[in-house]
Amino acid sequence: MADYTGSFELDSQQNYDNFLTELGVGPINRRLMQSTKPVIEFTVDEAGQWVITNRDSLRTRQSLLKLGEEFTETRVDELKVTSLITREGDELTHIQTPLNGGNVVKKVYDLKDDDTLTITASVGNVTSVLVFKRV
Repeated sequence: MADYTGSFELDSQQNYDNFLTELGVGPINRRLMQSTKPVIEFTVDEAGQWVITNRDSLRTRQSLLKLGEEFTETRVDELKVTSLITREGDELTHIQTPLNGGNVVKKVYDLKDDDTLTITASVGNVTSVLVFKRV
């Protein structure tokens, strides 16, 4: 089973501008978001509590969760969402549902060769692929 613990830095992105546009992120914020090299860090404690930290030059976001249990977080488009992350084999599936209506986002995290993390994010009919490398 893949070990997600550790830090991963963005290496490449495909169709991310269209993904952000579909979420309703304005052009200036889209450019800012795409100009950074975000790092995602995963930690898991002995009780199975996960901490997922997303860090870039603009902000740091941290989510505390247990797999299979809903939690609330703020999404990249600044909407408060109810999230659920589940694990099937080596993949994590993350569903983000806005609290007050809006687009549902689905992200699938896939860790290949323990060093390459691919996140496939979908909203509506738009899909983006982000590739991170372990640091």
